[in-house]
Amino acid sequence: SFGEGYVGSRALTSALDAAWDANIVLVAAAGNDGAGFVTWPAAHKRVIAVGATGMKNKNNTELTEYSNEHPRVDLIAPGGAIGADRNHDDVDDGILAQTIALNDPATAQYVLYAGTSQATAMVSGAAAYLLAEGVHPRKVRHVLQRTATRPIGQLGYLYGTGAGCLDIGAAVASVSGADSQDDAGQRYVALLPFLRYTDPSHATIEPVVQI
Repeated sequence: SFGEGYVGSRALTSALDAAWDANIVLVAAAGNDGAGFVTWPAAHKRVIAVGATGMKNKNNTELTEYSNEHPRVDLIAPGGAIGADRNHDDVDDGILAQTIALNDPATAQYVLYAGTSQATAMVSGAAAYLLAEGVHPRKVRHVLQRTATRPIGQLGYLYGTGAGCLDIGAAVASVSGADSQDDAGQRYVALLPFLRYTDPSHATIEPVVQI
């Protein structure tokens, strides 16, 4: 992922558009700056932009401090944390990944990592499951978002965390025959009703609907 301030070049955007036209599912990390923007290529409209969750306690997760938040984020998935053990299993709350050993490119090793890149790998795996179930590539984002669960203490799009937390089981279980069809000409619209505080003292609230 490119850092803050990078704007997609003509070569990059053309490549992403070509991949989309070839029915390739594109997934990318939102970035680990803990800021209000999304890095490229996740910022491209054809790409599923993924933020990261970490353990809040033994039973719940929450958006990580490092995950970027922005309306462009599509959903969030486990990204883990290093130096924390909030579920008290005596192991860092990282995501176990296989990578090249330090200073030895001929050897692979397992390492605990954390980041929106790790969350992106989770969503990529979920996308592979859906493709195997016959979901059309252009429907993958929609299926993942419609089955996402709301993170504890978050209000989704209001906080830039997208549709919510990845739920692979729910996504696969929800697949129907219609998901195998290409509806490229259709546009999906989601309505998110919620209550919002109207003042800093949280004395009053108002109903809001976000499209």
